[in-house]
Amino acid sequence: EVIGAYGTLISDLATTITTFIIGALGLDPRVFYQSNFGKCTADLFISNFKFLDKCVGDEALVTHTDPGVVTIVYNDDKEGLEVRSKQGQWVNVKPTPDSFIVNVGDSMKVWSNGKYRSAYHR
Repeated sequence: EVIGAYGTLISDLATTITTFIIGALGLDPRVFYQSNFGKCTADLFISNFKFLDKCVGDEALVTHTDPGVVTIVYNDDKEGLEVRSKQGQWVNVKPTPDSFIVNVGDSMKVWSNGKYRSAYHR
């Protein structure tokens, strides 16, 4: 029950963020969102990752981008998420208490004609 309610809240947050991005592109968020994203579903994944220095072989996450529209990540006080800069260097994302990290996904890159780009991360 609690996880279901949390999933609904995160899905609502993703919808809000997506409509803001659509508005920033100069489009009518209500019309564009409903016609292009209205039937989309949200997935909730709860993961517990080991510290990178304790990962062995295939346990470590490979470099990737997210395929969806937006990904919302709650990161507790543990460091570990890294984003690749335009120069190709890995930058540690420092956790901020009581906040979320929002990744733009590959689908938003397509919808925005590259104005918003998905970031490689691990």
